[in-house]
Amino acid sequence: MAVTAAIWEMLITSSALIAGIFCIRKLTLGKISMRLRYGLWILAVVRLLVPVSVGASPVSVMNLFSRIPQEKRADGLSPADGRERPALQTGPLPAVSETGEKPARVWKEEEAGTTDAVYGMQEPQEKLSGTWAEEIAAFFKKITPMQAAGAVWLAGCFITGGGMLYFRFRFAGYLRRKRRALSEEEIPMRIRGKLAARGLRVYRVKGLPSPCLVGRGIYLEEQTPGKERELTHILAHEYCHRMHGDGFWSFVRCALAAVYWFDPLVWAAAYAARQDSDLACDEAVVRLLGEEERFAYGKTLLALLQESESGTKRLGIPHMYSGSEPGFRERIVALTGKNEAQAVVLAAVFSLVFLICGCAFTGAQVQTGEAEDSGEVDGQGEETVFATQEGPTILEEGGEEFARIRKEYGESVEAEELTEEQIRELEEKAIQEAQRSAFEETLNYHGAMEGRDDGELSLNREMSKGHYVEYGEGKREAPEEGWYLLCRAEEEDISFYGLFTEEFGCRGVKTLIGEDVNTFDLVWDPCAFSHDGKNIRVLERAQDGLPRRFVWKYVEEDSSDTEIWRLASGYRYDTGTVELEVLPEKEYLPWADWHLTYGIDQEKGQVRVYYDGSENALAGILDISAYGDFQVEGVKISRTSVSFDLNSEIYEEDADENYEGIVIHLVPGLQLEGSEELWSWGLSPIAVQLIWNEEEEEFRMGRPKVDEQYQTTTVMLERNLEKLREGLK
Repeated sequence: MAVTAAIWEMLITSSALIAGIFCIRKLTLGKISMRLRYGLWILAVVRLLVPVSVGASPVSVMNLFSRIPQEKRADGLSPADGRERPALQTGPLPAVSETGEKPARVWKEEEAGTTDAVYGMQEPQEKLSGTWAEEIAAFFKKITPMQAAGAVWLAGCFITGGGMLYFRFRFAGYLRRKRRALSEEEIPMRIRGKLAARGLRVYRVKGLPSPCLVGRGIYLEEQTPGKERELTHILAHEYCHRMHGDGFWSFVRCALAAVYWFDPLVWAAAYAARQDSDLACDEAVVRLLGEEERFAYGKTLLALLQESESGTKRLGIPHMYSGSEPGFRERIVALTGKNEAQAVVLAAVFSLVFLICGCAFTGAQVQTGEAEDSGEVDGQGEETVFATQEGPTILEEGGEEFARIRKEYGESVEAEELTEEQIRELEEKAIQEAQRSAFEETLNYHGAMEGRDDGELSLNREMSKGHYVEYGEGKREAPEEGWYLLCRAEEEDISFYGLFTEEFGCRGVKTLIGEDVNTFDLVWDPCAFSHDGKNIRVLERAQDGLPRRFVWKYVEEDSSDTEIWRLASGYRYDTGTVELEVLPEKEYLPWADWHLTYGIDQEKGQVRVYYDGSENALAGILDISAYGDFQVEGVKISRTSVSFDLNSEIYEEDADENYEGIVIHLVPGLQLEGSEELWSWGLSPIAVQLIWNEEEEEFRMGRPKVDEQYQTTTVMLERNLEKLREGLK
């Protein structure tokens, strides 16, 4: 949801429209009909009431604002409701402590310019118990800036709108209590029939500052001139207000002023529109009574000005009639001319109105074609626009994103020189960042389990895999929203919890170490094997005995054809803040493609796996004899099956230095003639040792080795090979 962008666009376009109308008013005073000038304000009303733009145009004022704060809703939704899940972003996940300290440790790919990271929500550590003051403070810390701004805006609406309604009802009550109806004989004959046809009644009220129209009543002050001619002028003016529907438009002006109470231009527009309504009525009175009454009507206005000034402060009630001296002066000046516009003036006015509407009612236009080739927008050369099938991405010259591109692809590269693949990669990262921003509000809202304190994390509620699958198939209702226990190591005093919401599915993770709670943006998947305490391993303890450095493996995706586990490496600071890093696919899959080579011997039914292309560095042999009926064309690491072992013994005798028994299992797949799929049944996984780098404080990939202890049962292998044979017939 683009809330921030819509607000900014509304404020900018409405301000441009109001400013344009003020310019037209100034330029056309005495040159066009006052009713036409009054009608211009309908455009401002429409713009303020309709918070969307109609298409895009080169004249839109939004073209001047290329970088407006935006919030985007995530495109990918939970797989549970049959739609695409938000793509997981991988990399460093810093968290922020109560003292504001931010850990300095980052993955090495960040130094190379990588930005597609899952960022830890900036949620301070929370205690499982505390005073009321601490709970209140924690509540306010979870309020986002948008929520705070919305609360302030709503309060302003109630105060402003409530104040207007209060004075309106107070004034109406005063009129009802003090009014005295005029008899039919007291109303001038010339206007009597018109008032009766509209159901208007006339009253006198003692102490009224100026004549006004309220509902179906016209109210006059006791001292209002009683001469028939002057009274006719006053009643005709209020009659014209009724004819123009000014009661309704007055309500619209007040409502918009209450909604946009923070915008001074809206208040200025409301005041000017009220003034123009009187000018339009003055013009209509002259048309109604005849040109011969123009001068006499002006004298009546001057008399009312004197009456208004003498009674302004008598009751402290609001004026319903524009009785200020500057306003009257403009009305007298307008009455001196007939305001009959020539055709050329009307053409110029309508041209200006059309241009202003184009500026205010349309959105920014993204340049294509030549602008894309030259990397310019509107000829200014300040932005580079890339357009692909998925849509355009705008990179600002000199901005952070452009600086990152130069760092990643070389200082000499120009943005327009990037390949389509590089552009697509940047766009995917931008989409992921937008998804993360959209999810942040949800994660903050569920900062505590179901809106309660983190003490209820001890409820140990677990997500049922069967329930989750049936929910995705539409057979069951959604699980209860909130936090679920993912994994716990009782002796280590460390637990992990996952957040489920219908909107984002299984996304969001909490760590609980002792009483310290930290929150991160991670995608997880319910799995029966997730709750095993062996999925957590503490590598180093702090002085308080709690874990300092630890690893945790969890399921990110688990389906009929895919099983992907992730490895998270955590570091807990003395402040209680936890920094969590996830080993990303782009760290190990490209490594495998680069370092592993394969020698296929179809006759012997073997695939020899080599490390760094050297026959002297044999990682092991894969037995492919079961695939003797098929021609093996190649071998490639499968992207649909990744797992980890936190206590592997495969390298006990010849382990590299700093090896801590942690390996990643990559499953090789055979590319068979006639089949586009990778076939892994019966093949042993390739284990790669993860070695802790003390200097960079991160894991790096070590030597690979075929792990022959993992074997597929013969029955399962034959069953799947039979399916393969049937599929290739």
